[in-house]
Amino acid sequence: MKITYNKLWKILKDRNIKKTDLLKMADISSVTLAKLSKDENVSTETLIKICDSLQCNIQDIIESIEVEMNYKPVQLSFFDNKQQLNNYTDKFKVIDLFCGIGGFSYGFKMTNHFEVILGADIWETALNTFKRNHGNTFLLHEDLTKLDEDYWSPYKNKIDVIIAGPPCQGFSMSGKRQKEDKRNSLFKEVVRITSVVQPKYVIIENVVGLLSMSNDQGKDIKQLIIEEFNKIGYNVTYKVLNAADYGVPQARHRVIFIISKNYPLTYPAPFIKENDYVTVGDALGNVDPNGDKYLPATTTYQKTMQGCSNVIHNHVRRKSNDLVTKRMSFIPQGGNWQNIPIELGTGGGVHSNAYKRLDPKKPSITIKHAAKAMIIHPTENRILTIREVARLQSFPDDFIFEGTTTDQHQELANAVPPLLGKAIAEEIYKNLKSNTQNFTFIDLFCGMGGFRLALEQLNCKCAFSSEIDPHAIKTYELNYNETPSGDITKINAKDIPNHNILCAGFPCQAFSIAGRRKGFEDTRGTLFFDVARIMKEKQPEVVFLENVKGLTNHDGGKTLETILYTIKSIGYDYKYKVLNALDYGLPQNRERWYCVCVNKNSKLNINDFNFPEPVKLNKSIKDLITPSKLEEYTVSETCKKHIEQYLTLKNIDINENTLAYEVRPSRCQFKNNGISPTLTAKMGTGGNNVPVLVKYMRELTERECLNIMGYPEDFKYYKGSHMYKQIGNSVCVPVISLIAENIISLMKKGK
Repeated sequence: MKITYNKLWKILKDRNIKKTDLLKMADISSVTLAKLSKDENVSTETLIKICDSLQCNIQDIIESIEVEMNYKPVQLSFFDNKQQLNNYTDKFKVIDLFCGIGGFSYGFKMTNHFEVILGADIWETALNTFKRNHGNTFLLHEDLTKLDEDYWSPYKNKIDVIIAGPPCQGFSMSGKRQKEDKRNSLFKEVVRITSVVQPKYVIIENVVGLLSMSNDQGKDIKQLIIEEFNKIGYNVTYKVLNAADYGVPQARHRVIFIISKNYPLTYPAPFIKENDYVTVGDALGNVDPNGDKYLPATTTYQKTMQGCSNVIHNHVRRKSNDLVTKRMSFIPQGGNWQNIPIELGTGGGVHSNAYKRLDPKKPSITIKHAAKAMIIHPTENRILTIREVARLQSFPDDFIFEGTTTDQHQELANAVPPLLGKAIAEEIYKNLKSNTQNFTFIDLFCGMGGFRLALEQLNCKCAFSSEIDPHAIKTYELNYNETPSGDITKINAKDIPNHNILCAGFPCQAFSIAGRRKGFEDTRGTLFFDVARIMKEKQPEVVFLENVKGLTNHDGGKTLETILYTIKSIGYDYKYKVLNALDYGLPQNRERWYCVCVNKNSKLNINDFNFPEPVKLNKSIKDLITPSKLEEYTVSETCKKHIEQYLTLKNIDINENTLAYEVRPSRCQFKNNGISPTLTAKMGTGGNNVPVLVKYMRELTERECLNIMGYPEDFKYYKGSHMYKQIGNSVCVPVISLIAENIISLMKKGK
């Protein structure tokens, strides 16, 4: 449908009003006027302002021309979701699970702050309606229980919000409320997908009946939802909202779960008072009950819903049989089946909302399947049309429904009212915007991405990464769906994107006591000067550096003195400190040098930055391992012999925490207190360098080492010696996170 404003220009000409005069009359911008002149779409609010200034209706200033639609039913095949993620703007990204026709999605899109990149549902007819009205959104026609992690992993850390309306029939007061209904556990699919995708927010909508339901084991459903999300690190709250409080002409109560790791769990404040609710009459007043042309719009709601439409779509009036029509004739506005004479019967409907005639002076009752529930028009002896139901659900008139009439009624009964979705979306946007300063960072010598993992958890965006180790690059690709740039010494600093934070765990082997400590004589030691080169060119507000403790005393302290002098000469103040992962929640004795540098030309002050305070250790090695023998990790007979020899020699009592390390014929060290020794890159060189769980006479697995470094359970990895090397070279994620939190707080203060 193409829109033209020829009628508007004719009105201006007939009234001798110049286009430029319209700017002041309607309080519109010159940009908007230019769009009107080019017959480009403008917002409904703009059209209403123009109509108010000219004392006319929207249909008086626009006309629409039907054009051939290149519409095809939704394709049932998968799509390249990696490529799909590259085709969108910088708006917040949304996935809609159990999306139906997309009422929730439509509400989010109405804010103009979100874009829905994927809608998933098993009902093809509803997806056809979704496709008709959400042109750029990819659709997935599939049972979500059949999609494994590999499908969802490309979305990891790319999605801001997951919205979901799992099927509610098992909870609905109007249904059978059977505990064994399989649909009652579909919320677990939302949990599973969330654990992979790691969105900032998850919003679940359902019927209020869910709050009083338990499963077939007698467990409270709402508590199960809370517990399952808590297990993957998300906080949960829930609240019952009434759509009428947010401008929907319908008393529709729904429970809304708001779920997040790091963001406020707040709800939109009601902005419509009960005495000012939008009523059925306010909603339907300009929809001709007996024709397909609009009557003059008399309320803001009518004008907003009609928008640019000239013809009423999906408005087929269904005539019931003579008996049903006669029953309806006895029912007054606000009445129901109880008003039907006994001799006429009720057709089986004895629910309070059966044969319910809507009261035009009140919001509608909760919309169910209007044909099955027999929801009657306020003034006509017939059930509501699809368009009338859509109005009461706050779908605009240019939202077109697909399928049979029965299908369309069910689509609407299942849908989230867009205006309710919009109110929730605006609250989420406010929280995302206030907590996200759009700080960007680069990740030099990124390894397998420990810095990135910590910074992205704080809602920062990675603008650039570099790494030279091909095995680390593969792990990075596996988790972030991006390939780091290569050798940093060969990259022109001017080609690196601007950023707020530069992160660099520059190679430490040149300074480590585990190495030969050649310092700047080792080419790896000189890589710090590539960091300095980029700092000087790009001038980020903050630089975040990490290295081994040995850097502080290398060459009698001269190496550190050179580094700090270089930092100072580029124009940065700094603070540094040696921190032990043991003091920050990880059972590993791992001391590292951390340095935070602040650009003197920024609004930030290094004196406002403090390293994080220690946190209580509440776990030990036994909490992070699989307590069993694993054949592929079993040590050699020679290694076992050395361990047993020194166990006897040192009189070591074996427990779940006992670790052996530095296993050699001449020595063997033990940790018996639940604390791991420092995990080093030497683990990747063989020679019994991986710590051994003595009770099971096996090496720590790659997963267990990742646990000891603070990597989350969903972090993906390859097996083998190269993985052990990467882990030893990596950072402890919780320590980086705590320091980064203080950096972000400093930067927000500076803003």
